[in-house]
Amino acid sequence: MKNILKLIRVTQWYKNLLVFAALFFSGNFLNIDLAITTLLGFFLLSIISSAGYIMNDFIDRKKDSLNPEKKNRVLANGKVSIKLALSISLIFYFLGFILSYVLSVQFFFIVLLIALITIIYSLWLKHCEFLDIILISSNFILRALAGVVLISVVLSPWFFLGIFSLAFF
Repeated sequence: MKNILKLIRVTQWYKNLLVFAALFFSGNFLNIDLAITTLLGFFLLSIISSAGYIMNDFIDRKKDSLNPEKKNRVLANGKVSIKLALSISLIFYFLGFILSYVLSVQFFFIVLLIALITIIYSLWLKHCEFLDIILISSNFILRALAGVVLISVVLSPWFFLGIFSLAFF
């Protein structure tokens, strides 16, 4: 189980806390219904993120096994089988897409876009200087936008500019 938790990178789920920003900045943080909806969105973003991390680790597994910092990743060192890892990733993508669609069609399209950006980044664009930073930063903006559409509020463009600026740090 410990290796599965490493595989899905639960420690990286904190990035999805941005989905709660809209709830807070709109003044709706005490609205239980909106808080529950946002919490569901957080978990769906987290499993989609985990699916993307697994795909990235699968793509980079041979290179990672030679890297002193990344050689201990569970796909690079063989502690989790490729078959199991890809199965988990596909299940997470399937559940994430279906449940996000049920939650909100707009949210689904944001989740889909995050997944596509992550896959494109992993396959081709992670080695393109500056473009890699833009893509990673855009995923932070999309997480914040996901929170906005989940609770159906309108926030200032400054909200998104602030998120984008913070994403560079």
